[in-house]
Amino acid sequence: MMYEADGTPLINFITGKPSTAYSDESVITRTLEEMDKHNIVKSFICDSFEDVYKWMDYEPNRFIPGVAISARGFNLYFLKKPKYSLTT
Repeated sequence: MMYEADGTPLINFITGKPSTAYSDESVITRTLEEMDKHNIVKSFICDSFEDVYKWMDYEPNRFIPGVAISARGFNLYFLKKPKYSLTT
């Protein structure tokens, strides 16, 4: 099971039940299982570069990469030589 920073279990906002995912990898694999179950062939993913790269490394043909820009700022280093095109 995955937890919030304060130690409370992550809650699925659709089902209202605690997440049964126990790692980043299990979140990815369960997402792919649900995509397959509902015949979703491609999805947009937007988060930090590090997290987007993790998802893209796992299944590059299933996700369209995006970048989340937060109030904490934006690391321009990754724009110099992106691992994946953000325009695909």
